[in-house]
Amino acid sequence: MIEIKKLLKQTKNLTVLYVEDDKDLLSSTSEMLQNYFSVVGSAINGEDALIKFDAYYQKNDINYDLIITELEMPKLDGIDCIKEIYQRNSSQAIIVLSAYQTSEYLLPLINLGIEQFLVKPLEFNKLHEVLYNCCKKINVLKNSFNTNMLNDDFVFNENVVYNRKERILSESGSSIKLTRNEASFLQLITNGSEKIITNGDIVTYFNESGNNINPENIRNMVSKLRKKLPDYSVESVYGIGYKVHSH
Repeated sequence: MIEIKKLLKQTKNLTVLYVEDDKDLLSSTSEMLQNYFSVVGSAINGEDALIKFDAYYQKNDINYDLIITELEMPKLDGIDCIKEIYQRNSSQAIIVLSAYQTSEYLLPLINLGIEQFLVKPLEFNKLHEVLYNCCKKINVLKNSFNTNMLNDDFVFNENVVYNRKERILSESGSSIKLTRNEASFLQLITNGSEKIITNGDIVTYFNESGNNINPENIRNMVSKLRKKLPDYSVESVYGIGYKVHSH
């Protein structure tokens, strides 16, 4: 059993979007979540969840830290909603709730990469345990990112570092030659690994720097840059853009 004080240490600075088509349950559980999280959003179905998810990002320029969603919902079910959310943020932390636990439901969710699956009705000791473990993981990732951004250095791994001030990529202290476009791309993408950098963002950023670029050139540039970085450092988000990872 997780102590509330221990749980709060992990949840108090995080935000959550709760999705549930049962109005009474939505209200009561949202009220309970407000005791733990700094911000609690709510949505009545999958379609409403996407509207709330997008509105929060547009207002705050950051995604919810966690999404907790029912699976069986009208208008847009949980699985299709999750797919849409992962298109927007491939590393989104998601906990799924459902009264069903057959392979018909579980396998698609496992393949999508959700954090946890909980069977309804909720057993609150189990919910607390899942929230603690999930939020602890979120905080570790956020702290790692914040440590990177407090310094001029963005650390890809223990050997490969990009210095944003000097615009220099190095491996074990030795500089790696970058083209002008590669350095500009690294400046942009290492400025926010919590979110996806869209192709539109890249084109706009390059244009403002007086350097025109098109999507095909972006793909070619990223392909060459990946050879200079650790594996899986730059993730392609199909049809949207790119995301950077530190290891």
